[in-house]
Amino acid sequence: MIEKKHVLAALSLLVLSAFTSSDLDKIWIDKAITTKVISAQFVHNENSVHYEQPITAVLTNNTSKAVVIGIPVGMVFTADHDEEQNIVVTRPLLAKLMPGTTREIPFYGNCMESSDAAGDAESTYTLKGKADEKLYKLVNYMSKNKVGASLGQKAVWTLIDEDDLENIYDKEKEDAEHLRNYVSELTGKPLPKPETFSGYAYDYDAEPRIAVKGTMYIQFSEDCKLEIAMFDMEGRMVRELFRYERLTKG
Repeated sequence: MIEKKHVLAALSLLVLSAFTSSDLDKIWIDKAITTKVISAQFVHNENSVHYEQPITAVLTNNTSKAVVIGIPVGMVFTADHDEEQNIVVTRPLLAKLMPGTTREIPFYGNCMESSDAAGDAESTYTLKGKADEKLYKLVNYMSKNKVGASLGQKAVWTLIDEDDLENIYDKEKEDAEHLRNYVSELTGKPLPKPETFSGYAYDYDAEPRIAVKGTMYIQFSEDCKLEIAMFDMEGRMVRELFRYERLTKG
């Protein structure tokens, strides 16, 4: 009987070979657009919250051979409507396009403007370029350390808005602490005192002064990821109430 680890190793080699084959051209998305190797549109992803996979890339291969398009961490996409949020890429993407084909591919990113509105069905985006040095270092750290989307969003807003580091908190307390330490090193801002995080505003395990209870029934037509969160009056997420990676339809 073939051991599971051997099967996984074989599959890993198969996937890797798909991106290292000599018959594929690999090109970063900005160069692919300027050289007209591909045509690209960037639209709002209605199947995601604004701090996870907010944009879908609609990519068309204009050539007669397969290509692999890369979107690197730290690439910035600006909203075509000024009142909507710009997005910075938080995880790298490689997408294989066969000759003459079009693919719709969502990718990971965080909002850069806490005071602007999230996108909607009419939203479009333009590839702007690379993030500045500090923002690039932050999102690269987040990508390498697999920082959760909502925690990462708080860190991006904290850096850009030059907020105090107490705004970087999460249910995963250790992850939040590591991220605060990194942002402190990056910016020179002082770390908050440990007792700052003892109250309900920051501690997910603390009891609220007022509790409202109820039952919510939700049905889905397809498998999905579900997140329910609270936002303040300015539209900033302050607490995730529910996070589930995979809910089955029904």
